[in-house]
Amino acid sequence: MSAFDAEHASPSGGGRPEPGGPGLRRAFLAAIACFAVAAAAGSLLRFGVLHGFPWGLTYLDVRHAHTHLMYFGWVTPALFALIGVAIARRGERRLPRAYPATIVAALAAGLLAFVPFLLSGYRPLAIGGARLPLSMIASALAVLSWYAWGAAYLSATWRMRRDLATFALDAALLVLLVSSTGAWGLALAALSPVASGSLMDALVHFYLDTFSHGWFALALVGLLLADLPRPPDRPGLRVALAAWLVGLLAAAFADLVGAPQAVAFAARLLAAGGLLALALALGVAAGRAARGTHAVLGALLGAKALLDAVLTFPEAAAWSQRMLLQVFWVHAFLLGFATIALAALALRAWRPRATWTLLPLAGAVFVLLGSLLPLTLVYPAAWRGPWVLPFAAWATVPPTVALLALGAALVRPRRRPPR
Repeated sequence: MSAFDAEHASPSGGGRPEPGGPGLRRAFLAAIACFAVAAAAGSLLRFGVLHGFPWGLTYLDVRHAHTHLMYFGWVTPALFALIGVAIARRGERRLPRAYPATIVAALAAGLLAFVPFLLSGYRPLAIGGARLPLSMIASALAVLSWYAWGAAYLSATWRMRRDLATFALDAALLVLLVSSTGAWGLALAALSPVASGSLMDALVHFYLDTFSHGWFALALVGLLLADLPRPPDRPGLRVALAAWLVGLLAAAFADLVGAPQAVAFAARLLAAGGLLALALALGVAAGRAARGTHAVLGALLGAKALLDAVLTFPEAAAWSQRMLLQVFWVHAFLLGFATIALAALALRAWRPRATWTLLPLAGAVFVLLGSLLPLTLVYPAAWRGPWVLPFAAWATVPPTVALLALGAALVRPRRRPPR
């Protein structure tokens, strides 16, 4: 065993080294705990619609708390941990000592932001005789932790050979940094007495949409490619990655500054085309490597790219809004794709023999997504009944239970197989 392997050997007694050290796995487990808290807020959202909200909470504030903890406490730290695993596997030296600390800081900031968002959303919170923008302060701390992680990532990968997977992770970091400018804009707007509501809404969309559809998607594509034994890396795919990145950022800035609709339309089509090319390449490579889960995730990415392309047309976007499908699309991507992809990659890294735990999670996600359809207008009105809202409320529970069970399988890392 090398000195690197000895230093990061599993503490469970099996002797098999954990890529990047056990701290990354523990950080991922902490992110799962954040998922459970955020999901509880999502359950409160549904049950609150049925029975009313306790303690003076409001629907909008609970929704902000739910969304931000899912973004800040679950997906982002989980990505940080899994990117650390990918770097440790590909690099020839250990991760910087600051790398795990940046994930801990991100987790702490995400949890710190949860309570003020729950109590007052983006509004200042009254404490004593003062009104303090605590949610904005905690969000600023989260952004600073992302900057620290970005510095640790660059330090670890500076001399690493750049292939398509690494370029995708580089692009994800760039989008993360760009999206954070929206967070700073929100903080300044919240402190300004003359900031308009339309400006706040524009900044929220720029921040969260770029964050989820850019940072999350690019990072997951990079991780899924890096996890393949022979990831594709053709020049055409690098062009597709660049097209996705340029189109994504151009569309986000076009919406923010109110550019002509044709500019945003062309940018979104460019981004969708780049994503579709990468999704197809991922699916084909996964099929050749007999990685069924990766192939399914590639197919889901391809479906997202096609949906993004369709929704670039104003008529399709207007129809989707009239049918109240926005919440369904968000959960289909963040829960149906991102959460399952994170869980699959974590099992591949630490407990490959426990991949069966993905099945209950996928089933629970399918039930939750099914519970959201009766809340849209695409569902036939004649089929609705008093069961719709209780079903939507109780369907929020199984994904939490399934992911906690999967996390329990990750508590003990894989052992060295018998000789």
